[in-house]
Order: sequence, then C-alpha cells, then structure tokens
Amino acid sequence: GFYQQQGIRWGKMMRANSSPVVTSLTGITITESMAYKARYHSRMQMIRWSYTWGLAIFFYGLIWFALLFIGWLVFNQFGLNNTTNAALAVIIAAWPAAIAGGVGGVVRTLNDLYRSVSYRQDFNRQRLMWYLVLPPVGVVLGIVIYLLIAGGYLSIHHLFDSQQPPPAVDNQTIFLTQLALAWLAGF
Repeated sequence: GFYQQQGIRWGKMMRANSSPVVTSLTGITITESMAYKARYHSRMQMIRWSYTWGLAIFFYGLIWFALLFIGWLVFNQFGLNNTTNAALAVIIAAWPAAIAGGVGGVVRTLNDLYRSVSYRQDFNRQRLMWYLVLPPVGVVLGIVIYLLIAGGYLSIHHLFDSQQPPPAVDNQTIFLTQLALAWLAGF
C-alpha cells in the first residue's frame, strides 16, 4: 500500500513536470502518512498483545509458582523417608533442587515479561514459546544441578587435603548450595 501510494504520487509529479523529491535513499521518510500508520498499527498491536498474551503468561507463571509451592509443601510434609527403592530415593532427594530450579524459571519468566511489557514496551508474541518453556526447563536444570553435586562433579574436595574432610561443608551447606545453584540455573 505505501509503495503504491508513493508510486502514484511520483507519477502525478512527473505528469505535472515537477521533479520528485526523494527525502531518503529508500524513499520512505519518517513523516510519510503511511509510515506513521504502519508504526501506529504496530504499536497498537504490541499494546493489545501485552494485555492479552502478557496477562496469560503472567497467570501461567503464577500457576507454575503455586504448583511449585505445593510441591515444596508436599516435600516438607513427607520429607526424606527411608525407602528401599533407589530410584524413588533419588527422586525424593532431587525434589527440592527441581523446585528451586522451577522457581528460578518462573522468576525469569515474570522478570522478562515485566521488562518487555512495562520497561522496554516491545512485547512480541514471537517470544511466547520462550516464556512457556522457562519454568519446565528450570525444573530440569535443577535436577541436573542436583545430579552434578550428588555425583561429586561440583565438589570442593579438591581444594582441601585428601586426608581430611572439608572443614566447613556439612549436609545443610550442601543442601543450600544445591538450592542456590538450582535456582540460578533455572533463572
């Protein structure tokens, strides 16, 4: 539409024996009425997406947060019980790190949504999949962090003498380190 309008204007100028005025290399100037209409339409579309898709993503993040909170309460209710099934014992032990990673993913989702809608005001629904996969990926990364720490790949034993146990590492410290790293990985 814009190029047709510009072509018609150029044709009218040629018929009137006037030389066309080109204000930029592409022929599109910021003051052209069609360029303004395109910018205005794009801006209104972003605002509409912010209030429709943005609110849906916001509530999606709140649902994930509520589910993770319920998962944390279930973990605290049942805790680490003595189970004979090794796979179930690993799942129960990895549960807090998975929840921490998921919470990190939810926080990242809501932070990116805030920045796109309120701060930069450039929300685009092309990033919808990004918002949707952050919490589940955070859960998976939390489990990966747990497995790396539990497997000894992220240990600090090499900093100390191999004859003595590390002086400041106990179960609570390892547990909190797992949670912090899982949250960071999810974020």
